Amino acid sequence: MESNSKEKRIGHESLSAFVKVSAKVIQENQFDHIFAASDSGQLAAHILGLVYDELHIDRPPVVALPIFRHVDKERTVVFDNSVSSTQNQNLRSLRMGRCLFIDDEIWRGVTLRGFMDVLDSVGSLPESCTIVAEDGGFECPETMHGVPMRFISIKWRVPTVYNSFSHTIPDRFTRSLSAVEFANDKQRMCALLGLPVKQWNDGVPAFSYVLLERSIKNVPNFSELQQGYEKWLLAMVKDSLV
Repeated sequence: MESNSKEKRIGHESLSAFVKVSAKVIQENQFDHIFAASDSGQLAAHILGLVYDELHIDRPPVVALPIFRHVDKERTVVFDNSVSSTQNQNLRSLRMGRCLFIDDEIWRGVTLRGFMDVLDSVGSLPESCTIVAEDGGFECPETMHGVPMRFISIKWRVPTVYNSFSHTIPDRFTRSLSAVEFANDKQRMCALLGLPVKQWNDGVPAFSYVLLERSIKNVPNFSELQQGYEKWLLAMVKDSLV
């Protein structure tokens, strides 16, 4: 119970820091696209969208890709995300321009690299990329695939705590989702916000709504539950912006 309480506290601190820092960044910079990788990136993009709305700034379109980390801790290549290029040919038609890559934490940047690998494989790299996430020792390169990179840290990541945003889900919402089997709170948060989660599809990363569909089918009054959670999350964002 104590560990859970500690993770919730850290989660709230991380979420609040993300809102404050990202608000400053989007007020000082204009972006053409938001980049969101996998489940945590989509959650960050959803929260960022609320920040845009509260600041009365038009939201840029979001490019979301289901990236799997392509290297291990020793940086040995274990997966090449560019294999999904055939599923992302629609990105060729986009002029990416100046982009903002957001996530809860950046670790060593392997998810970011996987994202840029996919964009490079379809010939749709941005003009520049600003990164906003928690810092766990990330060494930001000056360029990646020739794209100028800039990293803005939310705060220093607490060791051993990952996916911090998802730790903020109030217990009443978690209990209400007990009829559906989720791998983690990150997936629960995605379902509450109507978002897909990344899964394997014949050896290629893909987004799937299967957990959302199960929630709709098996959780009584799921739409009301979603509305309640959205209201709670918006209140969190507003409090952080004060």
